[in-house]
Amino acid sequence: MPSGGTSISGGVTFTNPNPNTLNVSTGANRSIAQYTSFSVSNGQTVNFILPGATAAILNRVTGPSASNIAGNINTPNGGQVLLVNPNGVLIGPTAQINVGSFMATTMGISNSNFLSDNWVFTQSNNNSTAQVVNNGSI
Repeated sequence: MPSGGTSISGGVTFTNPNPNTLNVSTGANRSIAQYTSFSVSNGQTVNFILPGATAAILNRVTGPSASNIAGNINTPNGGQVLLVNPNGVLIGPTAQINVGSFMATTMGISNSNFLSDNWVFTQSNNNSTAQVVNNGSI
């Protein structure tokens, strides 16, 4: 499960209704959450509870590990989920990503650019070998 979740913008909250589920909730149209790690194992679920289909949440990983997604990521109300991890993102064959739209990248975006809908990405570190690999279902 993702760990070290912190709200950077939008009043993001994190709750665990059971050991295999994380609900990430916000009432803001643009929100930013930061994590020390963001992986979802097979049998685990992360639900992003956004206010509607036009909402977006930026999920930034600051720890040293790549994100491994083998479980479920959902947005029950629709919306956009961005996962930024400069160390890479692997979406495994058991992953199910059921969201309005999903973006995974190793590049960075500033908080101000994201919040103002100016989605300009830049290389965030010197890890030029980091990759985004999709073997799952988006």
